[in-house]
Amino acid sequence: MAMLQWYNHIYSQSIEMKNLAITGMRSGASIDENEEEEISKSAFASLQAREEEIEKKKMMVKEKVKLKLGRAEEETRRLAQVWEELEVLTDPMRKEVATQRRT
Repeated sequence: MAMLQWYNHIYSQSIEMKNLAITGMRSGASIDENEEEEISKSAFASLQAREEEIEKKKMMVKEKVKLKLGRAEEETRRLAQVWEELEVLTDPMRKEVATQRRT
């Protein structure tokens, strides 16, 4: 959603710049085609830079999530192991069953 808002913002800025250029031409200031093209290129370059920045942030967040998910999975395995050990301690019969299952 934020990216769409950013595109709309850049697009509206581009249109605003062109409108200012047209208004300037009407008021006697002459903006030639090259200047208008420069304005468009500048807006496009700004959009591309922002897009790249968003993509970098997205990749950083993705990497952080992967790391945290890996840690959570490891902790889940550890908790399951501890739970199993606690169950064995609470019921001596289970200890013998657990030993038989492992062999």
